[in-house]
Amino acid sequence: MKLSVDPFPLVPQNVSVQFSLNNESAVVHWDQVPGLAYNVYRRTNSTPGRYDLVAEILNASGYLDLGLNPDSTYGYVVVARDSLGKFSGHSVEVGNVGMRSFFEDAAQAGENANADSLRSAAENLLSYNMEQAVTDDEALYSRIPRFAIPDADEEMVYWSAFSLIRQCMLPPEGQCSYNYYVFSREPQWGWGHGGQVFHESLTMLAYAFMDPLSAMNSQRVYLERQWADGYINYRTGPYLNETIPYNGQYTTSAPWYNWENWEVFQIHPDSAFLNEAYQSGKLFYQYWLNNRDADNDGLCEWSAHAVLESVRDGKVAVWDQVGWPSDFECLDLLLVFYPCGREWLIRCRQRSYFSILLLPANFGEITVSPLWRQMIRTTTRWAIGTVRYGCSGNI
Repeated sequence: MKLSVDPFPLVPQNVSVQFSLNNESAVVHWDQVPGLAYNVYRRTNSTPGRYDLVAEILNASGYLDLGLNPDSTYGYVVVARDSLGKFSGHSVEVGNVGMRSFFEDAAQAGENANADSLRSAAENLLSYNMEQAVTDDEALYSRIPRFAIPDADEEMVYWSAFSLIRQCMLPPEGQCSYNYYVFSREPQWGWGHGGQVFHESLTMLAYAFMDPLSAMNSQRVYLERQWADGYINYRTGPYLNETIPYNGQYTTSAPWYNWENWEVFQIHPDSAFLNEAYQSGKLFYQYWLNNRDADNDGLCEWSAHAVLESVRDGKVAVWDQVGWPSDFECLDLLLVFYPCGREWLIRCRQRSYFSILLLPANFGEITVSPLWRQMIRTTTRWAIGTVRYGCSGNI
């Protein structure tokens, strides 16, 4: 892996601001450098403790900010950006906020911070033991499987993927007693910052090599928010329980939950996690049986907001041209509930582990409908040959 110096854009210089006579607009100026674009951020006493992006990718030497509140005060900083997407540091702040610093704003916002404590924390970083940080990182990355990747760029992508997962893990807060992940730390866009969902938790199958405890705890976020009837939210976060009610049912997500737990356990055999996952997974499986077989024929269908629940929420020919997914018996659920479930059951019995099964321990003795058995015989060979843990269409 070859590293080279890759300079960042210079911090914008000679930044100034001029307010109108009625203080309802402001013009921010800076020295423009060819090849750079500029973002403008603003803080105000009505939103203390943060800077908001008010303009971006400006190919100019100034910005006119309209519609200001004449009774408020404003501070502006400017950040440069080059064609590769690299950002500079922020400029000096200009505005009419007077002597009130950003740290005082943060304290006013109730962020349990004050200028002295934040400044002290920043100064402590100057004496932080970087050698220990390097050692800790080496231990973390040493657990990741190593492959011979001849292309240096592809190798960088491989290792960076683990760094990205790590950076998106956040500590416990709100309703989350365990660490949880977001899809994007910055920008904090829409659903990408709301919480976890099963089909995104597939990343835990890789992350478990890097930090198995953190991966298990991410799965425990679902477990601790599970309802008494076994239901688990479509999306679960520290401040979000997204259920998406639709046609009298609550939307969950494609039932990879138990399989993910099993795979994490395979990477890091933690019996305590296994036992917790069993209790939760058994309830979740029963919820599907109780709530996803509307015609009582032993075959499950997607339900609630079925397009979202099936994780096929964008331009699917069947849904667009034929009908709503709840109208179809669902081959992929059949694959999860029967063939794969029996395989897991055999594995667990051989190893004396019943704890991670998607199915209850007596699944092999459950009486299933003749239609189900017929579909298993006629579709399983094709389906397993087509996909491993799901499929691209329903029947």
